[in-house]
Amino acid sequence: MKSRSLSMLLAALSVLGPFATDSHLPAPPAVARQFAVSEEMVISQAIMRDTMAGADAAHAG
Repeated sequence: MKSRSLSMLLAALSVLGPFATDSHLPAPPAVARQFAVSEEMVISQAIMRDTMAGADAAHAG
């Protein structure tokens, strides 16, 4: 029974990834308007942030 519970938990957690990614996609146009910058600037900053966060996580372990 533990194996089935673990499988269900892992399946449920794996479903959250795409929702987390898709939830912030509508934001760049609004952020760009708020700060009076281009959408490309907002997106490039998000990519840099995500890349650096990944680098920090890789070096933390």
